[in-house]
Amino acid sequence: MARFRPTEAATQNPALRLIFEAPARAKPGEPVPLVFTVTNPTDQPITLYLMGRTPTADFLISDARGREVWSLRHGETVQASLQVYPLGAGKTLTFRHRWNQRANTGMPVPAGSYLGRGILLTDRPGGLVTPVMKLRIL
Repeated sequence: MARFRPTEAATQNPALRLIFEAPARAKPGEPVPLVFTVTNPTDQPITLYLMGRTPTADFLISDARGREVWSLRHGETVQASLQVYPLGAGKTLTFRHRWNQRANTGMPVPAGSYLGRGILLTDRPGGLVTPVMKLRIL
């Protein structure tokens, strides 16, 4: 089982927690599990303003210099509708995806160091973004 290293971001709502998880290392061509969670650790509900019909998130993989290599939502148009989404006290919103180690072009990425993050698509420009996490393809 892959070992995950979580990262946590401060957000505009100091109570909301954003965590991105991925294995620190992966073999070439091996699907890489990505998990992005948004948690309300308080005892009060928090209202999120999310883009799209359902809660929508993006996963972003960049090269070691921070240039985008792959994005789950690359080339997609996310509906501009705004959804009011209550996140109850102690509740978590989780997004999962398996990156196939291909770039936005469809070509396999070479071995090396990559940076990953999760983005919750909100009314805020750029959404709510987790800190960067390092991933190596060996």
